[in-house]
Amino acid sequence: MLEISKHRFTTADNTDAHVAREINAITLKQFEKLIFATSSNRHPERDKAMLLLAFYHALRLSEIIELEWHQINLEKNYIKLKSPNGITIQPINKQLSYVLSALRHNSCSIHVFITERGGQFTLSGIEKIFKRLSEKAGLGLSISPELIRTSAALELARRGFYPIQIRDFMRNKTLSSVSRFAPISKMAEPIDWNQRKKKHR
Repeated sequence: MLEISKHRFTTADNTDAHVAREINAITLKQFEKLIFATSSNRHPERDKAMLLLAFYHALRLSEIIELEWHQINLEKNYIKLKSPNGITIQPINKQLSYVLSALRHNSCSIHVFITERGGQFTLSGIEKIFKRLSEKAGLGLSISPELIRTSAALELARRGFYPIQIRDFMRNKTLSSVSRFAPISKMAEPIDWNQRKKKHR
């Protein structure tokens, strides 16, 4: 299983902005602007967690709304998500673990993300948060969890990951759903998998 949270993404904006626009995605530099924009919000940990979950774990809009604390283990740092083959367990990186821990400390709900009144978010409620973040970041784009998921998949393709790996990361059912990333993967520098394994031992 591909564990995107274990792979370090560069801070430089290496992704071709034109390619990102073509497939309705954003670059790494733009994503970092979104993360920075959360710092001045009323609920910075909540908003940052939404962005990081969409990027590192490919959460859809509905999954962000429905995510519950029992799916997350902050002691062992992993998250359980539904996939076409059942349940997948993915490791949580330190950045996301820190943000989720802050949220958990102040939460009395079974849901990870709740409104100021303590209720469950609606689809439009999450969409408004992403819209405000985009405006604060000055992106001039309509940002959504789906767009963030696509952006993470684009980064993996740019790094040479195969479409089947990208499909598994996004927890999609078919390869056709990620076929648009195949030409980008082919243009990437070949990955030395033996060298990668040595680094992670």
